[in-house]
Amino acid sequence: MTARLPLAVLLPALWSIAVVAPPLRAAPPVAEMKSQTPLIILAYQGANESTGSSTGTGFFVTTTHIVTNWHVCCMLPEGVTKKVVLAGRTKEDLQPATVLWSSQTKDLAVLRLDKPVQVKPVAFARFPSLSEGMDVWAVGYPGAAGRMAKSEGLFRSSITKGVISKMDTRSVSNGQESVKLIQTDASINAGNSGGPLFDSCGRVVGVNVTKALVTVLDSRGNPVRVPEADGIGWSVDIRELLPELDRLSVRYEAFDSVCETGGSTSSGFGGVILAAQILLLLATLVVGAVVVRKKVAPAIATAVTQRRFAAHPPQQQPQQQPQPQQQPQQHQPPPPPLQNMPQQQAAKPVVRPRVTLLGLAGEYAGQRLPLLVQGLTLGRDAAVSNVVFAAGTPGISKRHCRVYFDQGRVMVEDTYSSHGTFLGTGERLKPGEPRELQTGEEIRLADERVAFRLERNS
Repeated sequence: MTARLPLAVLLPALWSIAVVAPPLRAAPPVAEMKSQTPLIILAYQGANESTGSSTGTGFFVTTTHIVTNWHVCCMLPEGVTKKVVLAGRTKEDLQPATVLWSSQTKDLAVLRLDKPVQVKPVAFARFPSLSEGMDVWAVGYPGAAGRMAKSEGLFRSSITKGVISKMDTRSVSNGQESVKLIQTDASINAGNSGGPLFDSCGRVVGVNVTKALVTVLDSRGNPVRVPEADGIGWSVDIRELLPELDRLSVRYEAFDSVCETGGSTSSGFGGVILAAQILLLLATLVVGAVVVRKKVAPAIATAVTQRRFAAHPPQQQPQQQPQPQQQPQQHQPPPPPLQNMPQQQAAKPVVRPRVTLLGLAGEYAGQRLPLLVQGLTLGRDAAVSNVVFAAGTPGISKRHCRVYFDQGRVMVEDTYSSHGTFLGTGERLKPGEPRELQTGEEIRLADERVAFRLERNS
């Protein structure tokens, strides 16, 4: 009795802790997010040889391409005759950057470095994976923090946590255009402009622009901008950026999946929960082994023995009796078949058409790829594709396109590939916009060197 009491008390207690406690979640990759975020410096010279500078933030899309705000790299005071844009994470790797593309309307720009940087580029999380209330993280170089830390803090980025308050749009160009925005309560201050807004998995969801500001006059009558409200910041939705990267043929990774990780629980309580879960598992295994050994195994053996003897009871040996002489058996013809009995018809198997992609050109030429229930995703990266091309295949992105079922229809969608997905007619699919694919139609990945045709085989 004394040996059973501790387990009887311990198991319910461990179950209570494991069930009531919140799940353990992995912490966001803060160090990686900060390493992907360089400082942007805009230095300029006026007509009277006066000089000035301003700072902002960016993030690495590739080892040579950086995204930032237009107003960080391209908005200059009047009378400026020369400018230079510098980017780097430390004073040692600071180097000039060329403005490859910019848009004042979207307040976005893409910079290109002459020398590649040893960095893991960011990945993007597209709109389907975003939701209001989800955690986000803003990384950047706010000027106030840099001034407080003096020269030591100039190249040290800051990170702040918030949530997505809502998804919105802003009218620009006299109301003729609109820009998709993300409202967040993560702290965004002067110097954060152009920096990334990450989800908890470390994927970029937006480009930080500004906080809610209003222009007022100081005591001398000079206009100054001050916060209009607390906890209201804005980021440009990456849906405004990705089409421009496609047009520039800048390679990147983007995902539709929802981020399953989140902020970590407190270290002390998290350790208690983890220990309780481990003890619960061990205790359950021990109790299960004891029960199986002492009760379940003997019961199974008894049941098997009883069933065996019930089916085949022991027979007593009969006394030897003289056997009469057996007569040879005569063969009896089988009875005639019963009349008026309907003959049973064999059931015919149901044959369903099989939808396949027939390879016309490329490494899958001549092969038939069955269209799976979850669809086919074509690309170079086995982590995000189930039809994988060899590394270095010209024009194929890591996640190029996908073909899938939608309510009985077969759809094809370009997943923001660098070189595009085309129909056999030469029409280029718009990234992220599904199109129905008819039987016999062809698709081409980048060009005619990789091609497939949709077929239905009975």
